[in-house]
Amino acid sequence: MMNHFEEEDPLYMVRINRENNGNLTVTHRNGTRYPISNRYGWSSHNCKCPGRKTGLVLYPFDTDYKNIVLLVCENCYDYQRNGGTQHDQLLRWYYRIYGDSKRFRCVSGFSQKVDGSLGFNSYSQNTTGYYTDNINTMSQLEQEIVRKVVHEQLHSYEA
Repeated sequence: MMNHFEEEDPLYMVRINRENNGNLTVTHRNGTRYPISNRYGWSSHNCKCPGRKTGLVLYPFDTDYKNIVLLVCENCYDYQRNGGTQHDQLLRWYYRIYGDSKRFRCVSGFSQKVDGSLGFNSYSQNTTGYYTDNINTMSQLEQEIVRKVVHEQLHSYEA
């Protein structure tokens, strides 16, 4: 399988910034800011199962495409106890669907609890890679966006 990310390690933190002009960017550890799409959307692969779910936000290189909010239960993506973290396994599941046709600049992780509330911390997705600030919780801006897309199941949301 091809490397779907900018660097070799496919685990990235996304610290989203809103620029003065309203555009969104993500900052590389070297200080370079890269544009990301202002559009987010509910994935067609999200399951309708009740209960706990694992979530990812996938940020494509091409800003003409929306940032994908993926939210799937462990049953649907076939979680294996000794197969890595839930977020890592969900990412691999997504790539089994698309193969080498998708590439992303970065990824961040979240979860949905049994009661439907969202958790925004992910050590495996939010603290490693070239876009990290070593904090395992999504930024407030990203949390607000994910909350809106998930609660309203929006296929397209302009942040």
